[in-house]
Amino acid sequence: MFFPRRLISDCGSFITKGSRQFGLQQKGKSELRFYIFTDKLHEVVATLPHDWEYSWHNIAAVYNGNEMKLYIDGVEKAIGKKQVEK
Repeated sequence: MFFPRRLISDCGSFITKGSRQFGLQQKGKSELRFYIFTDKLHEVVATLPHDWEYSWHNIAAVYNGNEMKLYIDGVEKAIGKKQVEK
């Protein structure tokens, strides 16, 4: 569970492990981003729910070595791998 927070304009990290390992971040005012750096950067992005600001939410990010999943309040919101050229 994550505490109620206000929307921020740039980024807010929930958990990160180095800049080239993994992280779960709020991306701007409308998205939640889960990234993993293996040989390349992979990420999935989900749209924030309309009641995100100042409400309690459960967020979970799962990586099984093959695919990535992002859940908000127990509902799968993003799945797959997206390669990002860096």
